[in-house]
Amino acid sequence: MRVDVYDSIERVGPAWDALAPRDRIGLESAHLRAIERSGVNRIQPFYLVAREGPAAIGIAYSFLVEMDFGFLEKKLPREVLQTLRGWHPGFMKARMLECGFLTGLGQAIAAREGQLSGVCHAVAPELERIARDARADLVLVRDTPYSRR
Repeated sequence: MRVDVYDSIERVGPAWDALAPRDRIGLESAHLRAIERSGVNRIQPFYLVAREGPAAIGIAYSFLVEMDFGFLEKKLPREVLQTLRGWHPGFMKARMLECGFLTGLGQAIAAREGQLSGVCHAVAPELERIARDARADLVLVRDTPYSRR
């Protein structure tokens, strides 16, 4: 199994929508195209297509984003955060590669019947490679069922 990586939904072709479940609007190419064009949160998208030979058998949406966890922390007084960032500008900030959806829940990986485990195993090294090349601090795969089978 090989995994092709694209930086724009426009480059993926019809394989994406053929594998995107109709009940997951977050994976539909029209939705992803709108996010991509909006520039929201300055995310850098990655579209992964797993293939066996020429046939696409799975897809995964991921994106690179700069997360400011200090902004999310409500108990830490702003002046304390500013002081700490004066000493350490990157305090509570992370460059993150996420396979999920920034604005909500939902599975960002889909596969043909019986292929999800294999697709996840094939996609994982590609996510690691993307994260390493982008100097990401962490990789987060969310809302994906796990099975040891």
